[in-house]
Amino acid sequence: MATPNKTQPAAANTAKTAPAPEKTAPTAAEVAATEQATAVKKAEKAAKFKLIAARRAVVILKTLGFLENCANKGSYEYTPEQVATIFNSIEAKVKDVKAAFSRTGAAKDKIEIIL
Repeated sequence: MATPNKTQPAAANTAKTAPAPEKTAPTAAEVAATEQATAVKKAEKAAKFKLIAARRAVVILKTLGFLENCANKGSYEYTPEQVATIFNSIEAKVKDVKAAFSRTGAAKDKIEIIL
């Protein structure tokens, strides 16, 4: 068996690859199918947002109700400064969350929360 020298390329290297097929414009049916698939994905994302965001908002509202229970002066003692600290923190976080929705162009639909 002869070994290839520097002037002879190896047999494996001489194989030519088939040319890439030319790209053709999508048909009307393909465009319609793509648009329909995109619309379905968008609807699924919107439904997912409504479900998850509503659940999370309910949890937040219930938790705020638990915080409201701490306002009972018969059971708890607190200063106005402590109350201000709590609500300043809550309001700052709400502001951050609202800003996050504005940056991402997130859902503009009003979500109804039923407790």
